[in-house]
Amino acid sequence: MTPSDFNNVLCIIQKITNEAGLNLFLQLSPTALLKCQVFFARMVINNIESQSCRSELKSFYLSHLEKKVSVLHYLKLLKLILLAFFIYIQSLFSWFFLRFIYKITHLQTITGSKNSCSQFKYVGIVTPHGLPKLSLLDKFFPPEKTGIACIYTNKIFNLIDGKKKYSPQGITPFFLPPVFTPFKLFFRMLSYCISSGIYIHLACEKCLSNYIFNTKTSFEIQQLVLKSFIYQHWGKMMSKRIDRFFPDTLFFFEDDFIGKQLMLAEELNKLERQTVQIQHGTLLEPRYYSPLCKWMLCCSEREKKLLIQAGIEENRLFIMGAPLQIIPDVISSDHFPKKYEILILAGQGTRELQYFYTQMLIQSKLIQSCTKGLLRTHPVFTQDENNLWMNSVPRFNRIPGSTLMMDIAQADLIVTFSLDAMIPCLWRGKKIILCYNPYHESLDFVKEIPFTKLATQKDELDKAILEFSNISEQMHTQSISHHLIDRFFGTCDIFRIKSNIENFLLHLNNYKIAV
Repeated sequence: MTPSDFNNVLCIIQKITNEAGLNLFLQLSPTALLKCQVFFARMVINNIESQSCRSELKSFYLSHLEKKVSVLHYLKLLKLILLAFFIYIQSLFSWFFLRFIYKITHLQTITGSKNSCSQFKYVGIVTPHGLPKLSLLDKFFPPEKTGIACIYTNKIFNLIDGKKKYSPQGITPFFLPPVFTPFKLFFRMLSYCISSGIYIHLACEKCLSNYIFNTKTSFEIQQLVLKSFIYQHWGKMMSKRIDRFFPDTLFFFEDDFIGKQLMLAEELNKLERQTVQIQHGTLLEPRYYSPLCKWMLCCSEREKKLLIQAGIEENRLFIMGAPLQIIPDVISSDHFPKKYEILILAGQGTRELQYFYTQMLIQSKLIQSCTKGLLRTHPVFTQDENNLWMNSVPRFNRIPGSTLMMDIAQADLIVTFSLDAMIPCLWRGKKIILCYNPYHESLDFVKEIPFTKLATQKDELDKAILEFSNISEQMHTQSISHHLIDRFFGTCDIFRIKSNIENFLLHLNNYKIAV
């Protein structure tokens, strides 16, 4: 998928949602609305099965939508209304049921009066089932003044897992519970379905029919919009409670892309609270990462420049360093003997994208003939995704419980499908082949890094493996420029990261005085 295709889809999504009056119901800020529209466009792009299925997009104007109402349209409207009713009932169930779960499992929540949480000066807002990158906050702030706020989820084991992730770090985790959803909110959702939702649904089907865009995808977009009504109400109620409990606290968001975190950041901004988005992963599409929070700590000069080019004010952007989740793998100084010729690091993505990746491995003669290989799947993979990757390289080992640092150290050559995972590999002086789908993203800047090769098909993968077989590790290690890595991905030096954060806090104090 080319950037021009994504831009066309985004323009159509924007025109449909704007002319249908979506924001008359949600009343989001321009940045929040754009982030939602970008997310919808990505949902459409992610449902394209192959490049051969693409064709020229139709031009579309909502005013030209067929006005004739058919029985099928009424059925779709009924399905949309039932979806809204189900989402509303689910929100009531969450409010009723999770209160008991919090008590039974002794999970600390924000209650009706101030408690020990009020002492926190720095609070990281996360989802409990996500990767605990903000658990590293204790390396930059006093643990006794730092807290982690886990947003509620209906998955009980994820709630308990969230407590286990952060408690050993010395940071106190507490939980932001669901709130009661008034019945009048369902009437707003119903009004949206009748006046705007059905037209957005039909318009998406009509104007994006040249893509692999099915009814399921359209209803997934509608499901996200309808959930936004619930999340927005939750964000309003929770932000008022947070404002009362934490009068002088700086809030760090793991991300503010979509859903509960976006709505909470939006509402905290309305209360003029200090919110900071910490960049998650390597930035390729700046519109997807445009910060809704008041400030953003991005990773590198390259990424800051991309955000400025996308229209983000430079005075809101500060360089922190490499993504926090990869820091533990970089700062570790442990050494292990070479054990594997090739380490494969699996990458996330849609089912179609992962199928594309695994087909590269299946069709690669050199990968299939390797007898000393190791496969490392992503920690958030489902069992089906794990099986897909393991079946693609049946002769490769897979050691459950091993750390990324250990696996990288024991390998001679890294074949990675994850751009973020490439950073610790670079810092450890490894030979790297980065595999990616050329229709999804552009990674031309990676070509500037010595002894790092790109592959988009099995022939390029085999060619890169052959070329690397003639290069000694010593020759490759000597060619690595940490300055180049810093410029593209951000520094992994924890002392420099801490210094960058301290400079940001100093700027923030000066800003408060000026205001």
